[in-house]
Amino acid sequence: MTAFPDLPVVVIAPTMRSGSDLLHSLLDSHPQVLQMPGHWNLYEFWTRLSNVADSTSVVNEFIRSYPEKFDGSVNEREQWDKLGESGDSSFHVDSQAFQEAAVELLDDVPELTPAKLAIALTTAYALSRGTRVDQARVLLVHAHYFTELSRYEQDFSEATILCTVRDPRNGVLSWLKTLDRHDSLDEETVASQLHRVLVNYLLTVPGLDECSNVIFVKLEDLHTMGETTMHDLSHAVGIDFDPLMMVSTVNGLSWHGDLSSAASIRGLRSDAPALKQQFRTEMSRQDRMLIEGLLSEPMKCLGYRVSRGSRISGYLLGPFLSLRKLDLERRLHDIGRQRFGCDGRALRNYRVKRRRACLIRYGSLFKRRPTVGVILGSGQEVRW
Repeated sequence: MTAFPDLPVVVIAPTMRSGSDLLHSLLDSHPQVLQMPGHWNLYEFWTRLSNVADSTSVVNEFIRSYPEKFDGSVNEREQWDKLGESGDSSFHVDSQAFQEAAVELLDDVPELTPAKLAIALTTAYALSRGTRVDQARVLLVHAHYFTELSRYEQDFSEATILCTVRDPRNGVLSWLKTLDRHDSLDEETVASQLHRVLVNYLLTVPGLDECSNVIFVKLEDLHTMGETTMHDLSHAVGIDFDPLMMVSTVNGLSWHGDLSSAASIRGLRSDAPALKQQFRTEMSRQDRMLIEGLLSEPMKCLGYRVSRGSRISGYLLGPFLSLRKLDLERRLHDIGRQRFGCDGRALRNYRVKRRRACLIRYGSLFKRRPTVGVILGSGQEVRW
């Protein structure tokens, strides 16, 4: 009989393209961490279970929805089909063993909740891989959707939340380049992605002001102070530091990054592309002024340099900059029109929502922002 684990939970939640997959991969091989590779949408999956009657059906629905968890070769986007030192390996996890362990765990739960579901499925996955559950000290859940952070904090009330961040100016550019590398995009997808990044991640961040125990992990610190940062992280979540935390793996096999990665990931690198300040040459002054003006407080808290002149200009010109069409939006609009024949209607509807979010954010600049967490290592408070 497998006992339902009573372990502290660690939740990884990213802002845009800030290294959450990298951080997860650094914890993948740690013997004291129960985890399932990659992210999955817990709350979207939860809504699909309203008509599911029994534990076996729940587990079968998970296996059907996430085949890449059991056969890595089908996940070409994350390049789980190119694992190992030579990039020619993948993994297979016994779905039958997973089903048996998961059903046994779920049958032991009197009242199923999203948190209990995530814990049971993660534990069953670890068991099906042959992981020594008795050695584990924490259980890892990869949220991947920063906009649901407050739900995770509410449902996993005692969890340690690790939020990966990076300079938002570079984050926006990295995300834009990721979309540019897609072979096909419809306008609705481009508009929804713009809304997700520029409205949710940068401006409003739904539910973040309800959080208070977030630990922010800077992507730049991972690369420039890797061992120190991972030592700090080990202490923060209650596990021993292990040299394996300096190597990126998926189910124990070397991982070299997904299709969106600017370069092959080989663990932590002092020359990583994420460290280059590309926004200085690739982002217009007007777009920088808007981002720096509206996000001056969290950027200052996180240690990202913003010139005093740019910050003041952002304050003074905020309403005007909020209403104009961003150069970033114009570039995406041009990509969509030239490649896929987009007529711009969905993007125009998005811009109405983005302008409203900018003005709301501008109106709150002169209010004291709430403390939502601290930076890993320094303990510096972060206000957003």
